[in-house]
Amino acid sequence: LGLLMKAALNESEPRVTGRGRITTSGTGRGQGEALQKSLSGTVVFDITDGQFVRSKVLEFLAEQTHIDDFKGLGFKTLHGDLQIKEGWINIKQIRADGPSVAVEASGRVGLDGRLDLQVQPKIGPALADYARIPCVDQFMKTADGFTVLPLAVAVEGTAENPSYGITVTPGSTVGKEAEVLVGTIANLFTACQGGKAAQKATDEAL
Repeated sequence: LGLLMKAALNESEPRVTGRGRITTSGTGRGQGEALQKSLSGTVVFDITDGQFVRSKVLEFLAEQTHIDDFKGLGFKTLHGDLQIKEGWINIKQIRADGPSVAVEASGRVGLDGRLDLQVQPKIGPALADYARIPCVDQFMKTADGFTVLPLAVAVEGTAENPSYGITVTPGSTVGKEAEVLVGTIANLFTACQGGKAAQKATDEAL
């Protein structure tokens, strides 16, 4: 869990505040690389009434979307379900739910520090109305009324040297023009206008 949090927060002492419970089980043998390859198990954690502190990936998300609520995200619940197998921590589910925004992570983290993660943002009803995002009604909604933004932060590289990028999620309902807006989240929402508006946003970003 410490390696996973370091990957997300990118600091020597990553911090997530809150009250939590962690359940682990697993087996392994040997030391060093042999242990990493043989280690197999599960990790389930639940943290309530907490906050991410200095998370680089959330700061990147806030900067790119111009939604400050993602920076220092305070959450009501943070749930994680992880599987460790063949040298990788596979994310079955990680989700942090706050009052105005939420994030959900998928992918995997190598026990050697390699990263292959995606973080998808969601915004609550009040924020969606306040932000006045164009064509927000076209985006997918969750059962609890949150709007799933049609993009994700991709985290690659290593825990010591991560890199962040933007991808448009498969099945996005904003139209095929959204594909050209990868790497320019701030202008993504003009894609619902299609055609020249989407192309203009891309040209300006480049």
